[in-house]
Amino acid sequence: MATASSSSSSTSRYKPYSRYKDSGVEWLGKIPEAWEVKRLRYMAEINPSKSEVDDVDLDQAVSFLPMESIGEDGSLDLDTARPLGSVYQGFTYFRDNDVLIAKITPCFENGKGAIAENLRNGIGFGTTELHVLRSGSELDRRFRSKFSQRISAATRAADDCGVFGSGDGEDRQSHCQKGAAD
Repeated sequence: MATASSSSSSTSRYKPYSRYKDSGVEWLGKIPEAWEVKRLRYMAEINPSKSEVDDVDLDQAVSFLPMESIGEDGSLDLDTARPLGSVYQGFTYFRDNDVLIAKITPCFENGKGAIAENLRNGIGFGTTELHVLRSGSELDRRFRSKFSQRISAATRAADDCGVFGSGDGEDRQSHCQKGAAD
């Protein structure tokens, strides 16, 4: 099967770096020479505490996002709002500029996630099936969003080859090995 290469400088949106080095991480490969490899947990807050909104009036409207309001293309349907008091318990908290990533199959595998923007009063609550990432000073939130989409794509590919998931992956694994050999 032929695939388009994203590394071609004539078709890429980004110019290649002049020098690369081994990342030290097998699946990551080479990275630009000036970059460092760091764990995400050191660069972003994961699932921040909703105690940040303890001083907000419980009657204040906030955005509410069930999973169906989060697109696979990074979009959010922000039409639903609820009083803070009705969502404070039992739902996932986030605020403007947080990155939302589905954590449950198949939504994660399908790449559901987005940057939370234009939330009602800057506050949102939603499905418990979300991971929330908040940028540290060193990590751009748009990079995290793209990173989460790439993780989802890699997970889908691995699942197609029987690496993840439930049941007997032998048929899928054989199919992937045949496909790789073709």
